[in-house]
Amino acid sequence: MSVPVSWVLAQPDLALRLRGGAAGVTRAVDLALTSELASPFRWLSGGELLLTTGIRLPSTTADRVAYLRGLDDCKVAAVGFATGLTHDEVPRDLIEAADEIGIPLVEVPLKTPFAAVVKRVSARLAELQYDAVIRASRAQPKMTRTAISGGAPAIIQQLARTLKSNVLILDATGEP
Repeated sequence: MSVPVSWVLAQPDLALRLRGGAAGVTRAVDLALTSELASPFRWLSGGELLLTTGIRLPSTTADRVAYLRGLDDCKVAAVGFATGLTHDEVPRDLIEAADEIGIPLVEVPLKTPFAAVVKRVSARLAELQYDAVIRASRAQPKMTRTAISGGAPAIIQQLARTLKSNVLILDATGEP
């Protein structure tokens, strides 16, 4: 389960603002977390909305670009950069690098606690997971009845209706 970066940006009470990397707003966020590590790469697995105050942000443009490239290489969904604490504004070279790389760079104003962002993303992901469980629990009895009464062709039709998708069963050789 995930939400696109654009969904996170659309939460009005968080007052987040896209500052760079607009090409990546469809990236999937499956976790929001904070890190102030100068090199967090080995602890990331992809899909993160990484929130930082920039306290350990590299001082040179080349190193800042390398930092963002490293996050992109780790498949981080977006970077949330706090303003009003360590930095009054998102550094211009970081914005330019985010645009070049295509990684969304989101300004998090001082009035928005990181915890609020983490809670909102976590709550939405939990809602999506709950909805999936409910849909599966509602579909299971239908699939069982269909299997008993109609066999494989009926199961394929019911599964296609339930998933709102095309369904195809393949044999062991990969043939339909």
